[in-house]
Order: sequence, then C-alpha cells, then structure tokens
Amino acid sequence: MKKITGYYTIIFAILAFLFIGVKGAYAAFNISVTPYEGGYDLRFSKISTLNQWINKEVKVRITSDINKQYRVIQKLLEPLSDVVGNRIPENNLVVYGLRGTNNYGTMHVETEWPVSLGRTNIYTSNQQGLSDSFILVYRLQVPQGQVPGVYRGRIAYYLEPIDASVSPATVVLNIYCEVETHASIEISTTYGSKVIRLTPGKPEGESCDIAVKINGTFGAQFKILQIAEPLVSSEGNELSNEALEY
Repeated sequence: MKKITGYYTIIFAILAFLFIGVKGAYAAFNISVTPYEGGYDLRFSKISTLNQWINKEVKVRITSDINKQYRVIQKLLEPLSDVVGNRIPENNLVVYGLRGTNNYGTMHVETEWPVSLGRTNIYTSNQQGLSDSFILVYRLQVPQGQVPGVYRGRIAYYLEPIDASVSPATVVLNIYCEVETHASIEISTTYGSKVIRLTPGKPEGESCDIAVKINGTFGAQFKILQIAEPLVSSEGNELSNEALEY
C-alpha cells in the first residue's frame, strides 16, 4: 500500500512540474484592436471631398503577465489606395489617444499624429508591465480633388517587451474608405430667379446676366453645354435665332 502511495506521489509531482512549466512557457502577452463600431475593419464608409474630418475610435487592449515593461508600436503597412493606385495622402489620416482611457502606462500620442509608414511609439506600460487598455481616435480628411472610389489600407500594431525574452505580438487592422464626390452646378439670374425676362425697347430689360456657380469637385473633366429652343409666342409666332444673343 505504501508502495502504491509512493507511485501516486511521484506522478502528482511530475504533473505539477509539467503544469508549472507549461504555464511559464505560455505566458500571457497579447494585444487586440477593436473598432468601436464592431467588426474587423476601421470603416469610414462614405466620405465626401468637402474638407470634413471624420472620426472613428478603436479600443486597444493589452494582456500581459510577464512582469516586464512593454510598448505598443503603430505602423502603416499599406496607405489608403484604390485599385488603380490613387492614394489619400498620409497626412490626411491622423491619430491621437483619448486622454484618461488608460490606467497605468503612458500614451505618446495625446495630440494628433500622422499615421505614417514609419514606426510610431503610441504607448509604454508602467515598470511592472501591467495589463492595460486605451482608446485611439483616428481622423480622416479627404482632400479636394481626390478621385472618387473605394480606398483600402492596413495598420499594424506591435506589442514589444522591453528587456524581456518574450516573443512580440502583432495584430493588423484593415482600413476602408469610400470617397464620393459632392459637387453641383447652380445656374440662375444675378437676382436669384430661374427665369430670364427680357423686354425689348427698355434699356433695363434688353439684357439679363446669368450666374454659374460650380460647387465641389466632380473628380473628372466636364463641360457645360447650352441648348436653346426657339422663342414662341402664345399665338404661335416664332422669333428668329438672330433675335436672341449671348
């Protein structure tokens, strides 16, 4: 009986040793980035070329039990581009950390910072390397004249230990933006009417000025054509084409 008990003691000791070893080998050290509106993409949906800034939030969550300081690095892997290579300039996508949303570490982007192809240190933990979370706000502005269409890009986040042998963690967030044109043409008389009134024989009524106003951008070259129908009286009498000049 004592011999059997001894065997069980040895087995339990081996299992306990293996459990502790496995737990140490798989220390928790990971990062997640989740858009506030859900899903896996940072979606700006439809955005016009009216110089408006559109804001979107993401929540960054770090889980760590390595008891070592760490940092979070951001890098733009792919700029916002359409299928033919048109790009939205990098300076038109910026990021800043929402103050007060982290608990322990230090955010390094409390003011707006361009989302660039270079490495940007956005967060450093405290000395103990405690788990933390915070909110980032991304702001996008489409410049005037940007070609309309669907633009896609990718942002990478690197969770890196400082003075520790733990492997870094990486997560990638897709960016989506649909640029639409916001343009119109307004044509009216200079006094705001949609009707041209001419009175031959009266100096003030022999001419009428027309104002043409083009708003926004169409994203491509365009023409304005004028088509005129003959002037006909209520009795059916028609003026010659030479009677009306412009």
